[in-house]
Amino acid sequence: MSGFEDLAKALQSLGEKPEEIPQNIKDLMSSLVKEDKSDVKAGIKPTSTYVNPPRLPFFSGKDKLGGGEVTYDLWRYELVCLINDKIHSKELITQSVRRSLKDPAGKVVMRIGPHAELSAILKKLDSVFGVVEEKESVMREFYNADQHEDEDISAWSFRLEDILEKAIQTEKVKRSEADEMLHDMLWKGLRQNLKAISHYEKEKYTTFDSLRVALRRIEKDNILDMPTLKTTTKGTSKKAITKLKNTDDDDDKDDYDEQEEGFTGFMNVITTRLDRIETGMQQHQNQNLYQDQSRGNYRGNNYRGNYRGNTYRGNYRGNNY
Repeated sequence: MSGFEDLAKALQSLGEKPEEIPQNIKDLMSSLVKEDKSDVKAGIKPTSTYVNPPRLPFFSGKDKLGGGEVTYDLWRYELVCLINDKIHSKELITQSVRRSLKDPAGKVVMRIGPHAELSAILKKLDSVFGVVEEKESVMREFYNADQHEDEDISAWSFRLEDILEKAIQTEKVKRSEADEMLHDMLWKGLRQNLKAISHYEKEKYTTFDSLRVALRRIEKDNILDMPTLKTTTKGTSKKAITKLKNTDDDDDKDDYDEQEEGFTGFMNVITTRLDRIETGMQQHQNQNLYQDQSRGNYRGNNYRGNYRGNTYRGNYRGNNY
């Protein structure tokens, strides 16, 4: 028996006729009570269902993020994924959006009224917190970017992706073109000490992620093989250059020694890599030479002729066995 029939019986007991039940009450009962025919046949009593609205991360719009808060681009990404899933209704998603917004972002949405649609809310938030840079400005920032002295490969690649994402949002770049652009700029913007020893990796690994992994390996090997490189790449060079401006001769000498030590260690890494390459090439050449000589000796020895030339047959016949 459906919830509507239960309601009809209750109204009948009060002297009301089912046909006189308002249509809006019928619609309400139909939306709140769902009946599964298979469950009815199996003797399972139908139950009322309530769907909780999906959860979004908190966003406030403040420069300093609070607990559980994310940046606007990440918050918007989560919202777009939620819409594309097509699991929840727009009404539930709109409710989730309002719950996820904190002051001052919450007040921005509050000013457009409680009945604002999801599209209107997004448009309002984009106007306040979205990307406003000109397309050309974003692309100029991307192509002029380079790795900072205090950045490792992971941090440098993350920053590069963030810049290009703004270009994608401004429709200056297609997402299908992003991987090739990131691959080229990841290597082009490297610090010189890493760039000088990674030409081979740049040509071998043709995707952004694979090149990033290869460069991280080089970075790790350099730090392990040469501890001074870790100090140099974490900002010591920048600190040394600043100190060189001091008038104290002793400080200047210490800074020059520190730079020289870092440069010497860097050259040692390059020398080690070149020695490995040279050793590998020499082993390969020796192997080819050995194969060529073996093949030549085998063909040069006249085993067939020597065998025929020996007078085994004559001696055999001449001997008086």
